[in-house]
Amino acid sequence: TMTEQRGRDSDVSQLTQATLAHFIARGDLDRHIRRMRTLYRTRRNSLIAALRSARDHPDIQGISAGLHLTVTLPSKAHEEAVIQDSLNEHQLALWGLNQHYRTQPGTYGLVLGFSRAATDFTTSLIQLAEVLHAH
Repeated sequence: TMTEQRGRDSDVSQLTQATLAHFIARGDLDRHIRRMRTLYRTRRNSLIAALRSARDHPDIQGISAGLHLTVTLPSKAHEEAVIQDSLNEHQLALWGLNQHYRTQPGTYGLVLGFSRAATDFTTSLIQLAEVLHAH
């Protein structure tokens, strides 16, 4: 039957499903979501403050939702220099915005996520602001 087939094809074990159901029923999922929402909001606000502290701070977009935001930069050379200097000087790996456009050229800048923050998020923010300030 369809139910039997669905059970055999499942990539999620019954134990995992039961554990998740228990996690939800006890309210642990709601608590986790609230805790993470607060953490992500704090990280996002810290990232925005660091970006705004840079000289001629860049245009920031995507502030109100998601787990990343974008920063626009004036040119491809500027995008490449910020990415390279961040890596060379501070071991910060950044993603260029332009590579995400289907047609080229797109907008130049950075895609900055804050859900999987570095071990020392505050230091990384200071370093990012320094690199942006230098450019």
